[in-house]
Amino acid sequence: MAVRAPEADAELPEERFAPAEPTAITALALAAVLFALLLANGRPAAAPAPPWPAFLRGALPLDETARALAGKAIASLFASLAGGVMFKILARRWTEDVAVISAFALVLGTPVWAAGQALWPQTAAMFSLCVALLLIVRAEYDPVWAGRAGLPLGLAAAVNPIDAALVAVLVIAVALRWPRRVPWLLLFGAAPVAVGLAVHAPPFGVTEPFGPGTAALLVSPGKGLLFFSPVVLGGLIGAALAFRSGERWIAGSFVLAAGAHAVIAGSASDWAVGETWGPRLLADAMPLVLFFLPDAISRFRSLGQLLVVLAIAVQALGAFAYDDRWVRLQQNPPAPGHAELWDWEHGPVVLYARRRALLLAAPGRAEGRMVIRTHPIVPFAPEGSRIEFAGEEPHVGGAEATLGNVFLFGGARGERGRVRLAAREDGIFLRVAEGARHRPLEVRVRGRGAGALQISEGGFWNPLPRARSYPVTGSFLVRHPYSYVESGGPDLRVTTTGAGGAAGAGVEIESIALMAASDPINPIRMP
Repeated sequence: MAVRAPEADAELPEERFAPAEPTAITALALAAVLFALLLANGRPAAAPAPPWPAFLRGALPLDETARALAGKAIASLFASLAGGVMFKILARRWTEDVAVISAFALVLGTPVWAAGQALWPQTAAMFSLCVALLLIVRAEYDPVWAGRAGLPLGLAAAVNPIDAALVAVLVIAVALRWPRRVPWLLLFGAAPVAVGLAVHAPPFGVTEPFGPGTAALLVSPGKGLLFFSPVVLGGLIGAALAFRSGERWIAGSFVLAAGAHAVIAGSASDWAVGETWGPRLLADAMPLVLFFLPDAISRFRSLGQLLVVLAIAVQALGAFAYDDRWVRLQQNPPAPGHAELWDWEHGPVVLYARRRALLLAAPGRAEGRMVIRTHPIVPFAPEGSRIEFAGEEPHVGGAEATLGNVFLFGGARGERGRVRLAAREDGIFLRVAEGARHRPLEVRVRGRGAGALQISEGGFWNPLPRARSYPVTGSFLVRHPYSYVESGGPDLRVTTTGAGGAAGAGVEIESIALMAASDPINPIRMP
């Protein structure tokens, strides 16, 4: 393996020779691969996109969907470039294959993937931090780089003010190790910090008490870093190994900076908001922890690789499956003290792994505007002709295979053998089976309640579905004719357009069947 950076230097009284770095072309090639993977899910974050600055909105008059996609592309670009820089850093200390694994783990196995789904500040700040780390490790061999690290550190704090604690710890650590470079460190960092203070006013959204939020962001099943990014455990193990091996300054300062950031992020006003998969607010600190992942892989190779694979799998689940369902079920409204984050049985990872629906998507244009074309699939899902509801998930049965890929979305809630649709866009998705598309069919929805039931027909090639609403009250049986030839596609969504009646009223679905119109209303059921 490559020679690890030595710890003691005292402004380098002895001659040292810096290890070789990969070329910029190699790092950019890796970044390009990461960028393509970040865009692979084809859709922006499920949450409303953060507002663009006024000058950008004026310069780029895009519709809402186009802005969301452009914002995702920009954020993903910063994340992928950060991965390329991390590769350059680690390839100085380790072999390139270990550096590649760690770079992939950083971008695809941590909250960085989720932060790259919209134009949030985390990925830009993280890219600046990775550049700063590169300059710091270069300073191990040439102290002049220590002063220059002030510029990217200042940029990180300017882009995302919550990084102030993280940056402060690193500035103090650099100043203590290279005191002669303090004037340059402050000079390079002053301008971006001044700009940040002019744009962001204290207390930078830090309004919550210290402690509870940090604990939830680290270890809760609903938001905890160790659940959504178990590879962080490998980074912490590696930091302990590096500290024991003599790299006490770099291990101590990096872990302390990451810890300071976790404390501040847990006190941010929006720390518990569930619009993204996992603890997005901790994405900025991930390079500080994953810097030590190669230490763990070199010592415990099987464990380290297992943590990388598991973390990427969890993040991929979020990228391809996460929508607003968990938020609408568990945080609408949130429980006192955000107790929903500590609900092991109904945490996001469990919920979406149990649902198994993958929301494949790609951008496109329809009627002169940008749209998101979707093709949900449920791997290994059964086919049948009838959907009933036992427990929290739908059950597909029936002798004839007319439908499949069934799942619940929005706030649709299974209870007492029914699915309750209490708000707009709560619903059930199903796809007409290929073998049943050649003949006319009928969708039969049985239930009770008050409101308006809507049945939409669409598909990947028809992102603007045709829909028909049916006012319902009391016990009802809606019969909706379906013809694949005339329809907008094979994908059917049964939703409510809004609950009627008193507060808490809605529509409860008992069963959905897809069969020939001539079939009896109550056919003999087959298991």
